[in-house]
Amino acid sequence: MRSAAAAALIGAATLTAATNLFVSDYSGNVTSFSLSDLNGTYNLNQTFRTPDCGPNPSWLTLDANRGLLFCLNEGLETVNGSLSSFTVNGDGSLTHVKNQSSISGPVSGVIYGNAAGKRAIALAHYTGSSVTSWLLEGGGRFELNQNLP
Repeated sequence: MRSAAAAALIGAATLTAATNLFVSDYSGNVTSFSLSDLNGTYNLNQTFRTPDCGPNPSWLTLDANRGLLFCLNEGLETVNGSLSSFTVNGDGSLTHVKNQSSISGPVSGVIYGNAAGKRAIALAHYTGSSVTSWLLEGGGRFELNQNLP
C-alpha cells in the first residue's frame, strides 16, 4: 500500500508541467505568464508585469541558459529607442538590471558569439536601416560595441 501511494504521488507530479512565457506589447509592458499542463488541460496565468523596458517594447530575446531576458524598446514616441536587460526568476518574475538608450527603432535582436567566451547582442533598427552591437558582460550587464549604418 505504501509503495502504491508513493507511485501515485510521483505520477501526479509528472502530469503537471509549467513553462514561463514572456510577452511585450506597445502599451508599455513586459508580462510573464505561466503555462501549465494538467492531464492535457492547459492554463495560462499572468504571473508578473513590468513597464521597465520602455514605452514601446517591440522585441524580446531570451537567453534561457543564463536566465536573462533582453527587451528592445522601439521608441515610437521618443527620439531614441533602448535596450533593457532582466534576470529571470524561477517564478517567472523579472528583475530589471539595465536600460540603455540606443538609436531609434530597434525591432529585432539576436545573441551571437562563443557560448563559453565573448558574446554580444546585435539589434536591427528600422530607423537609418542600421545595426548596433552590444557586448554582453554577464549578469545582464552590457555595453555598446558599435553602430553600423
